[in-house]
Amino acid sequence: MAELDKSYADDRLMLLWEPPSLDSRIANQTGLLSIVNGAEDSQNDFLGAYANQFPELVVRIVIDAAAKSEIRDMLDQNNISERTLFPGLPGLCDWLKRYYGKAW
Repeated sequence: MAELDKSYADDRLMLLWEPPSLDSRIANQTGLLSIVNGAEDSQNDFLGAYANQFPELVVRIVIDAAAKSEIRDMLDQNNISERTLFPGLPGLCDWLKRYYGKAW
């Protein structure tokens, strides 16, 4: 495996943090927050530096826009929707708008 450029690695830090499940929205999303220590840095810049040196560790996946409706249907079948990701009135309203909006 290649050595990481020390001049970049010494200054930069990216932290992945799993927040505590304080409410149902956070618990349902089961995601991670990423924090970069530099005000001018971004996650893309940080991962880009690693992708150049370790291409096997960073993979970019691009989903074709034409597949959006099919992927939405698959997610809905597995009960992954606005209602479950964003519990409460805003998530329910977004789901109802998407689900019943076609009829209007």
